[in-house]
Parts: sequence; structure tokens; C-alpha cells
Amino acid sequence: MNHIKSKYFQTLTNMTLKEYVLQEFIPYQKSKGQKKENLNKTIRTIEIILENPLCDKLLIDLNANHIEMILNSLKSERHLSKATINRYRSALLAIFNHAIRARVLDFNPVVLVKRHAERPRKRVLTIQEIEDILYYCKHSHNKELYTIVMIAINTGMRLNEIMNLKKSEVKGNKIYLSADRHKSGYQTIIPLNTTINSVLKGFIRQNSDDSTDRVFKTKFIKRAFRTAVKRAEVEDCRFHDLRRTFATHLMEKNTPLYVIKTLLGHSSIAITEHYLHCSENKSIQYVEKLNLPV
Repeated sequence: MNHIKSKYFQTLTNMTLKEYVLQEFIPYQKSKGQKKENLNKTIRTIEIILENPLCDKLLIDLNANHIEMILNSLKSERHLSKATINRYRSALLAIFNHAIRARVLDFNPVVLVKRHAERPRKRVLTIQEIEDILYYCKHSHNKELYTIVMIAINTGMRLNEIMNLKKSEVKGNKIYLSADRHKSGYQTIIPLNTTINSVLKGFIRQNSDDSTDRVFKTKFIKRAFRTAVKRAEVEDCRFHDLRRTFATHLMEKNTPLYVIKTLLGHSSIAITEHYLHCSENKSIQYVEKLNLPV
């Protein structure tokens, strides 16, 4: 038995990074029972890393300089943001940590490569910007865009949650997402206000297809959204900003932070706070309320 273990260990130490990932790390990821969407995202990230020629070096010979060269190559070739580079770094960190647990390595060289400092995105749409974008969404060639954006701005739901929405998940004035449908891994109940409940139910009635439980047929919406934003002449707006806009406007209407946390499905208030950004005009209004004696 010890001879078999020794032979297996020797095989691991003679593997290149690419071989180790394909034969050991990816099978391990698949065995964890994570959501298919998350698994596919992880594998896609790893596949992009493995395109680098340095991944053909022996795993045990790779050092921090090699890791930095891989990340710099990704940044220059793909014009990636600091946040995206950090995700590739995290993937490499996980691979080498796995090798340490397998006792192939004694040290993780990725820890010597610094994470890029990320500036948290603070873009929040004004009411006027929301109205302008919705107008052009309503007149888009994509007839589902308006409803999708309306759901996002009124519920704070993530894009993939909306795109994969099922009719069976819409009950009364709530959306019920099972644990495998929500990023948190917990079952989530999303309340619908009167406006969005009416819009969503009306859309389902008019576009009902008994052959599928899916609400939307569209698979890709970002291009249509970008077009609507451009026509509305709204600058620097991404789809995920709708989620931040939802949270921030709730905050500015004095909604308790723990309620916003629940609505966003966050595991902690600290995460929720990253989504909130008080506008300059609102900040002035709050300061005016202070009204200290002079």
C-alpha cells in the first residue's frame, strides 16, 4: 500500500501545472457538488489560464515570478480590469493550495503576488436616468428587455437570476428562488411591489408558452441593454448597477439596513454596505437636517 502511495506521489510531483489541473484539480472541483453555473465559471477561468505556455512547466518548479508573468500576460492580452485579474489570481491560489493539501508542495507561491487594489464601483442611477433607460428599453428590438430591466430595478435581482426565472417561481406577489438558484446557496423569497408584480404577470400572460416553464426566451441581453443606455445618453452604466441603484434608493428612503440586506440576499451587512452609495445631493439634504444652533 505504501509503495502504491509513493508511486502516486511521485507521479504528482512530475506533473506540469496543466496536467495537475486537468487530472487533479478540476475533478476535485466537480466532486464538490457546487452549482453548475459556478462550476462552469471556475472551469472557464482555469482553461484561460492554461493557455499560457508557462503552465507546461513542472508544478513544483513554478515560483512567484512565473505566476506574475502569467497574470501580466492575461492583463495585456485580454485588457482585463484589476478585479478580473484578482479573480485569476484567486483561481491560481486555489490550485496551489490544493497541491499543498495533496503534499505535492510545501509553499504556495501565489501568496507572494499582491492582489490589485480595487476601487469599489459606486455608480447609482438617478430617477431621471432610470426613466430615460426604461423608455429606450421599452422601444428596443428586444421585446423582453423592458420587463427584465424593470425586474432588476424593482427587486435588485441579479441578471442570471432574472434570465433563468421560471413561471413556477412566481407565486402571488413574491418570487421564490430555490437554494441552487441563488448565489447565497439559501432559498430566497423576493417580494414584488405592485408595479413590477403587474408588469411581470402581464408579460407572462401575453407571452405564455406552455411548452416551457421559463419566463424569458432571451439568452443574451447585455448588448440590447448597452444600446438602450447609449440611446438614453446615460454614461458609465452596467447592468449590475441596477442592483446597486435598487439598494441605494431604498437606503435613501430610510429603509433599515437589515431589510436591504435581506432583499439583496447577502450573508452579512458588511457585503450590503459595499452596494450602498449616497449621492451628493442626498448627502447635502441629510446635513441640512442637522440644523445645529449657531
